[in-house]
Amino acid sequence: MLFVATAFVAIIGMTQAYAASDKACPLCETTDLYENIRDLREIDVPVRVWIERNLYSYGSDIQVRGAVANLKDMPVTLKITGPQNNVVGIQQIEVSEDKTFQTTLKAVGSLWNSEGVYTIRVQYGSYETNDKVTFELVGAPGTPIECDENQITVMGEGDKYCITHEISGAVVKNARVSSSAYSILLQLNTKTDGSLLLSIPRYILDAKSSTGDTPFIVTIDDESAVDYYEPYSDDQSRTLVILFPEYTEQIEIIGTYAIPEFGTLVMIILTIAIASIVAISARTKFNVLFKY
Repeated sequence: MLFVATAFVAIIGMTQAYAASDKACPLCETTDLYENIRDLREIDVPVRVWIERNLYSYGSDIQVRGAVANLKDMPVTLKITGPQNNVVGIQQIEVSEDKTFQTTLKAVGSLWNSEGVYTIRVQYGSYETNDKVTFELVGAPGTPIECDENQITVMGEGDKYCITHEISGAVVKNARVSSSAYSILLQLNTKTDGSLLLSIPRYILDAKSSTGDTPFIVTIDDESAVDYYEPYSDDQSRTLVILFPEYTEQIEIIGTYAIPEFGTLVMIILTIAIASIVAISARTKFNVLFKY
């Protein structure tokens, strides 16, 4: 019996030593005893981060998940860098009581405009307590996109987006997307009563609740619209048809999410602010240790 137990422990030890740490989700249980033992060992490291795939296309949602070994009274700092080592984004994520954290990144906007390998690095406390994961992004525009004849140009905070449309009775003079108002604002030059069809990509504007899609809110010249409907939607876009009267000057479509979440200037300010917080925290900790 002692020999069997010793052999079993030896096999487990060999499995831990030689198993490749390639599982995308260390917290997901499996029926493989040796794999579960390996995963428990991996979670013992101070902080871990993982994603679902190693290849994403421009406009995709990137689900980021992770775990920490010990809870601290601080959030996890997440930093995304691009192929040219440029800072794409920084977030602070609260850690749950079960020692896990998660967030969703939207791979779209001027900071994601290059194809190549991106790095997601998480830090929990001191700089040494970190982990990273990489992925390849494909389909990024690289250079400003010229919209087709059947598309309108929608301006954001330094970015330009194209939305397929059909319109009768008017011409779209200008279109802007606002991340603060969660809306797209269209300025029209109307001739008669007309209709507008928009195929809105979800990464530009969407309306959701905890149970799924919710209707967009539409206003015409700052008054609630009545004659509009959504004939079609899929996981990439939502199609909206709006009827408007003569002399309409503007139409606003309001959702619960609008790109971009962060402009370039805001990202620079956020980077400096988080770096300052980390530096002050480290200095305070050093002073306390020196005092006692």
